[in-house]
Amino acid sequence: MSWQDVLEAAVLVLLLAVTVPPLGRYIAAVYGSRADGSAPGDRVFGPLERGLYRICRVDARREQRWNVYAISLLAFSLVSMLFLYAMLRLQGSLPFNPTDRDGVSPTGAFNIAVSFVTNTNWQWYSGEVAMSHFTQMVGLAVQNFVSAGVGFAVIVAIIRGITRTRHRSRTLGNFWVDMIRGTVRILLPLSFIFALVLVSQGVVQNFSGGTTATVVDVASGTTEQLLPGGPAASQIAIKQIGTNGGGFFNANSAHPFENPNGLSNILEMWAILVIPFALVVACSAGMPLSRRASTGRRATAARSTRWRASAPPMPTWWPRSPATTRQGPSRRGHARRQLAGARSGDLPTRSAPRVDHRGRAPQVAGRGAPWRHGAARRRRGDGARDR
Repeated sequence: MSWQDVLEAAVLVLLLAVTVPPLGRYIAAVYGSRADGSAPGDRVFGPLERGLYRICRVDARREQRWNVYAISLLAFSLVSMLFLYAMLRLQGSLPFNPTDRDGVSPTGAFNIAVSFVTNTNWQWYSGEVAMSHFTQMVGLAVQNFVSAGVGFAVIVAIIRGITRTRHRSRTLGNFWVDMIRGTVRILLPLSFIFALVLVSQGVVQNFSGGTTATVVDVASGTTEQLLPGGPAASQIAIKQIGTNGGGFFNANSAHPFENPNGLSNILEMWAILVIPFALVVACSAGMPLSRRASTGRRATAARSTRWRASAPPMPTWWPRSPATTRQGPSRRGHARRQLAGARSGDLPTRSAPRVDHRGRAPQVAGRGAPWRHGAARRRRGDGARDR
């Protein structure tokens, strides 16, 4: 190992050490660790998210149980797979096809669709000779975004399922909210910035079919070579940030048009590692709770603490059993009235009336009459009911 390799590894570790903690705290805040219920970027991303919720007819305030969450995930994946399969089959008839690529075969299209929707991104084809620009941008790059967003939703749902059992909660959040938030607030801004950095390093980003270059060595009999072009940097950014595969060119990041120099190599290695490491920090920063759940529990605890601090001490005669706290105010008021009457002389004063375990005060037959207890009822002949 040369000193250049050691230096590159040290720079990579330093980059991860600097960027992972703030990104992890940001992810935790996106998924709801803030006490006031807000999330970073509400002013910028809020209108876009609300527009997507409105288009998809999603109630962002409603949480789902585990079975509804799973059905939503499977339904979205199925629709995405069918959409991508149709796009691959009809590729020759769609726009942004400067190299006149034909549609993909049925088996090949099915393989690509299933692979990209499940975030596997197994690439059996050469991107520069098999895919049009439209398929690369609208089909494969979009699936790189949303499949990684689904991965975010699954991670958050698993953590909530583990942590919320202590609170006996039966919901895991909302799949659509979790997927859209992960895509819009995490993957999209990171990929946009990273794509600009890659373009600055010389990664290809255009809409041309290719550039014709004159070769230097004409002894081979070839005088010209077509250099492929296309929107490569935008797809490579989400491929690395979302830990996907399926690059724009056949060799992925080993291709010089995707990874032209040493700096881009370090940055692309950093991009594929930063989110997995940041998720560990996000879990320790409080990601498992939803915004409403965490806010509700903290608000309830705060109100309970304030009430206990400000409430006057309860009288010794007040019923203290849990059952009495569920009684209505009228029965407790009746007990207080009987106690007031006993103290004023209207009732026998041999002892203050007590409240039984049901929160009911002893009943009297009238002024000066003995207390109605079990012995009096048994003398009347209804002791069987007492026993």
